[in-house]
Amino acid sequence: MKLLSTILALALGSAVAGNVKYSLQDDEVDASVCSGSSAAKSLSGYFQVSGSEYDTKNDKNYFFWMHEAQNDPANAPFVVWLTGGPGCSSTLALLTENGPCSVNADGTGTEANTHSWNTNANVLWLDQPAGVGFSYGQTNDENEVMVGEDAYYFMQHFMAAHPEYAKSDLFIFGESYGGHYAPAMAHRIFEGNKNLKDGDMKLNLAGVGVGNGLTQPEIQYEYYAEMAYNNSHGIECVDEKTYEKMVDATQPCIDKIKKCNDKGGFYCTTAYTYCNTQLTTPYYSTGLNPYDIRKECGDNPLCYDFSNVEKWLTTDSTREALHVTSDSAAWVSCNNNVNAEFRNDWMINYDGLVADMLEGGVKVLIYAGDVDFICNSLGNKAWTLDVEWSGKEGFNAAADKDWESGSGSVRSYNGLTFLTVFDAGHMVPSDQPEAALTMLDTFITGGDLILGKPDPVHPIKCTADLALIAEDMKNGKDSIDEITADCDKNLSADCLTELTGFMGVVDVALGHATSMLSDCTDGSNSECNEDLNMIVDTLEGASSEITKALSDCPAKSIKDCVTDVVDAGKSVFEVVEDGVAAYKACEGE
Repeated sequence: MKLLSTILALALGSAVAGNVKYSLQDDEVDASVCSGSSAAKSLSGYFQVSGSEYDTKNDKNYFFWMHEAQNDPANAPFVVWLTGGPGCSSTLALLTENGPCSVNADGTGTEANTHSWNTNANVLWLDQPAGVGFSYGQTNDENEVMVGEDAYYFMQHFMAAHPEYAKSDLFIFGESYGGHYAPAMAHRIFEGNKNLKDGDMKLNLAGVGVGNGLTQPEIQYEYYAEMAYNNSHGIECVDEKTYEKMVDATQPCIDKIKKCNDKGGFYCTTAYTYCNTQLTTPYYSTGLNPYDIRKECGDNPLCYDFSNVEKWLTTDSTREALHVTSDSAAWVSCNNNVNAEFRNDWMINYDGLVADMLEGGVKVLIYAGDVDFICNSLGNKAWTLDVEWSGKEGFNAAADKDWESGSGSVRSYNGLTFLTVFDAGHMVPSDQPEAALTMLDTFITGGDLILGKPDPVHPIKCTADLALIAEDMKNGKDSIDEITADCDKNLSADCLTELTGFMGVVDVALGHATSMLSDCTDGSNSECNEDLNMIVDTLEGASSEITKALSDCPAKSIKDCVTDVVDAGKSVFEVVEDGVAAYKACEGE
């Protein structure tokens, strides 16, 4: 295999780890392999870790498959996708949820996905931890610190090997147990950017997204009983007696999760066993699909038939086309051995990492399909309302708004967004592909919906600015009335003092308008922003005209000077007042 990029033998000294070596090897994938990627470049390969800070003697090889954006890849954001499990392959998501192609029914080839996430983003699907999908090596990772460390250096080496993506905004997305993975990986990048080591580059971390994730089990496990019996679809998945038993078991479960987070080790094993036995097993016993309460699970281990995907990925021709090494075992959707390694990590709360990143200006999107049981929307919304950060009060006070004409319900404040996607289960991109793509594109490009926008970022400041400008307009009109009356009666040089004071009123208004532009535009759509820009432009124009009129005054009579200044400023206040009213109407206030 001809390698397009290879970085070898970067050694990091560590008293704990000794020498750690990393290497990246990848090559282009022929467009015919994934039928939906014919117009975009695709890469696949491996990132090798020889020893690490946490397992000094073990080699791990992480498989990845990247697809460039179909539109303007040079300027597109960069998205990393992490499937959860733990132990399930991100390649599975590429081929069944959000990649440019899916496997046909008989497993002999691929067909295009018209709602691929690489429509407007460069997207990389990473099989991790080692042992998942086509990744291989020592499968002894057992917590998010270990996962985050390898993922951080993978991104360092990938961006160094492919500098054309290094300046792009970087977004880390995870699904399911990716509610652990994505915050951990993103936070490792976040911390790495603050404490760069020699040879490391700053990664342009812009946002984190988690879909139907497990992020804060201490809160999320409170909602299993309610989702099973009192969900918004009116589906009673369990009978009343079972529901009551689940309710009774909830507080003991939460107490055990708290001990896990306080003390770790054995307490985490106990919490995992007790909580899942008491709160998820009763649901599984019904035969319903834990990823979609509307459906039966059936005979497939994951409640879905992925045999066509497995067939296609295990053929020699596919493995060769994807540059899969002979050391990699046959591909399976999920590795139960990897899953077992994370049992003591399962009940750890990762909302603190989310809060830390929010305070540092990293946008966060938490979304959930409303018919998923196992990582349900009730629990996910609850933990976003509970997370401790400076925007908690504002987020909790924000309204839930309709999203995409009945496709969901969204709440957003100061960079944190929670979105419920209607009629979607655990895998939102699979159940609602068009809505999922709209969600992604809005979040990563900063579109004109409230989704992912910092606003109402400064709703209090914005409202205060608007009030100040309204007061400025009143003062300005009063000032004109006084100038006109006084100077008509007494054409003395004292009028110049009043005229200069009038200039000050305009400048104060301009200052307030500039602040308003900063405080309000992040939460406005582009049409509303036009009203704000018009206000600033009007005041800037008035300021220039009044300045010129005053500078010409020495050569004119007081009366002519007054006329010029008043004419320059008289209409501005009505225009600005109309602009403020138009902005408020546009924003629906």
